Formats: sequence, C-alpha cells, structure tokens
Amino acid sequence: MAKRTKNRYVLCISDTHLPYSHPDNIPFLKAIANEYPIDRVLHMGDETDKHSLSFHDADQELFSAGHELEESKKFLKEYYKLFPVVDVMESNHGSMVYRKAKHHGIPLHYIKEYADVLEAPDGWKRHADLTITLSNGKNAIFATALVRM
Repeated sequence: MAKRTKNRYVLCISDTHLPYSHPDNIPFLKAIANEYPIDRVLHMGDETDKHSLSFHDADQELFSAGHELEESKKFLKEYYKLFPVVDVMESNHGSMVYRKAKHHGIPLHYIKEYADVLEAPDGWKRHADLTITLSNGKNAIFATALVRM
C-alpha cells in the first residue's frame, strides 16, 4: 500500500452559516469524505451565522440569539463527528461576539473562548492566518484581515 502524502487532499469548507445552511450540507460533505482520502480540512470561516447578533437589522422571523446558538451546536456536533480535526479561519461572523463586546466596551476576560461556546473538540483550531505545505512542496497561505481586538 502506498504511503499517503500529507496535504494532498485538502477540503476547504466555507460560509456554512449554521443553522441556516443548505439542508444537504452534511450529506454532501459526507459524500465528499467517502469519495476522497482527505488529509486536512479547513473551514474558511462563518461556520455559524449569528444573524441575531449582527450589527445589521435582524429578521424577526429567524431564531433569537440563544435559540440560534443551540440550533447551530446541533449541526456542529455532526461536523465534529465527520471531521474531528479542522483548521478554522477567523471570520466576520466568527468574531461577532468580540466585535459586539468591543463596540459596547466589554473587556475580553468577560467572554468565553469561541471553541468553548461551540463545544468544539480539541482538534478544531482557530487561526487568523495559516500556511500549509502541500504535497507538491508549495505553500498555501490562508489569511484573514480581521483583528480580534
């Protein structure tokens, strides 16, 4: 059996905006995972939507902040089972709580870590920027313009 090469099959997932993602999102990702020998998974950000926390007008037909979080965590549990190790990039939706805190003058030490709120496994790591070496020896750079605070 040939040795698998690291970072040959990198799955990039983006903008799932849970709990408002497409209903076939997880079945689609399962099919991809069954079809390809994925070496690494990157989520490019906006894994949850946080519509109710937005600086924009909220749609009153959508979930409240607490309900939205609980529904998002239900979906995330499926992601955690499917992909226990994921590199997650910082994003405008991912940083929503931090940006709201900054806007209202709330010190960071009053806020839980994002991974704790989402009950993420240890294998889910957040990054402002990330460089990986692909199987062909070239680097792929992933970066965000966001600064937490």
